[in-house]
Amino acid sequence: MDEGRFWGLIHESRRRSRGNYEEQIEELTELLEGERLADIVAFQRAFIALLNRANHFRYWESAYALNWGCSDDLFHYFCTWWIGQGKNKFYWSIRFPSLLFFFAVRDSGQPYEGLEYCAGEAYERLTRRELPLEDVEYTDTRGRIFNESLAVMKHPGLAFFAW
Repeated sequence: MDEGRFWGLIHESRRRSRGNYEEQIEELTELLEGERLADIVAFQRAFIALLNRANHFRYWESAYALNWGCSDDLFHYFCTWWIGQGKNKFYWSIRFPSLLFFFAVRDSGQPYEGLEYCAGEAYERLTRRELPLEDVEYTDTRGRIFNESLAVMKHPGLAFFAW
């Protein structure tokens, strides 16, 4: 699956759900059920690759400022939600993390891990088997760890938004 198709599915699920993340999970799962099995697997590989790209202390620091704290699980959920916002928001805020101020919501990662499981759910509904991804790994967080006590001061716009 090429990147354009991947982002097209994300965009369409977001459009259909009118920005409601829980509905977006259902919409994306239904859209993926209409894809070939190989494309569902490719979608999940692309999703994990984007999660790995976002798994950087630079972005974790922004999520920390936005939420006035951010555990490793919450950061993972945050990245899942972040991908669900679409191609432009994802790539622009990869380049400029403070842009999250314009579209993030307080506790944006808290309940938002579901999008990561859409491909697995669609694959299982179609085949009654688990998604075959034994060779795919999540990477360790890259970059220099940030100073939690300075994160809010480095990103005052994000911290102010959360407050």
